[in-house]
Amino acid sequence: MTYCLGIATREGLVLASDSRTNAGFDQVNTCRKMFRFVQPGERVFVILTSGSLSISQSVITLLGDDFDSGQGLAQANSLYDAARIVGDCVRRVSDIDRASLERDSFSFNVHLLLGGQVRGQEPNLYLIYLPRILFTCSLGNANTGGRYWIAVSKPQLHWKSPPSMLCSRSTQPCARM
Repeated sequence: MTYCLGIATREGLVLASDSRTNAGFDQVNTCRKMFRFVQPGERVFVILTSGSLSISQSVITLLGDDFDSGQGLAQANSLYDAARIVGDCVRRVSDIDRASLERDSFSFNVHLLLGGQVRGQEPNLYLIYLPRILFTCSLGNANTGGRYWIAVSKPQLHWKSPPSMLCSRSTQPCARM
């Protein structure tokens, strides 16, 4: 099972994910499940993935290709628009691969946690999975089948120093807007 965590505070977002893809008796395989799409000073999006590794890698590859060419997430005017773009990309991969996967008895299974911010707007979190259901975070906790836990701090919580979005095993922030 994959663990992805998004925490929204008054000061920003904190995102974390594990990296284990599978584990056997004496073999553990790992793979990156956190991906950044950043235009410094304009927008930062971080996507955490779970579900089928091949599907999530296809989605991230298509999103990256579009972003690098100035399309898709590079043009999102809000985090909601970004969530819709990610959902559309999941549908593109579904159109390409679903029939082949199901013919070989594999289910089309991918869940994405999108966190980020567009310049001038508040940071937020969205949970995206087929059939393109978008959940935004709100005060309280939500547990969706053990896949993601989206936690939002209580307004009275005070941080000694503001949290930043962590994007790797290091403690270097990926972006601050």
